[in-house]
Amino acid sequence: MADIQSERKPNTPTSSNQPKQGENMANVQDERKPNTPTATNQPNRQETPHTQAVHDTLPDPRSQGRSEEARDTTQGIGTEIRDKAQEVGTQIRDKAQEVGTQIRDTAQEVGTQIRDKAQEVGTQAQQAVGEYYEQGRESLREMNKSVEEKIREKPLQALLVAGGVGLLVGLLWRRS
Repeated sequence: MADIQSERKPNTPTSSNQPKQGENMANVQDERKPNTPTATNQPNRQETPHTQAVHDTLPDPRSQGRSEEARDTTQGIGTEIRDKAQEVGTQIRDKAQEVGTQIRDTAQEVGTQIRDKAQEVGTQAQQAVGEYYEQGRESLREMNKSVEEKIREKPLQALLVAGGVGLLVGLLWRRS
């Protein structure tokens, strides 16, 4: 305080120069010479390359606070992105399951329709084959009856025709 009082203006009373309770000491510091070291200024010491390196490696408290804030913000954003990615992944998985279920159901319906149609076509084919078989069987019965009747009507002619057919078949058999 002695230095401060010695730098005061000589014509002002000392009682008014003393700070009142709650006043700031800025008035006193403002009257000082600009380049004089104070308690708030850096100490008057010479910095060597070693002390400069130490100051350079020490973290700046302001930048440390900012880096923590940035880290917290980055972690928050990362958490939001991870949560959103999980939500989107869940939605995609659910949609894929839904589509898979729809495809399976559609395939089952189509398979059932194809099976039913194949059974229907098979049944129709079986009925048609059965009908043709019966028609062929009836035709053979009728032809058999008609041949028997012709043979009874003209037995000599039937015997000669049968002999001629046998001779023809025999000749063809020899050549092959």
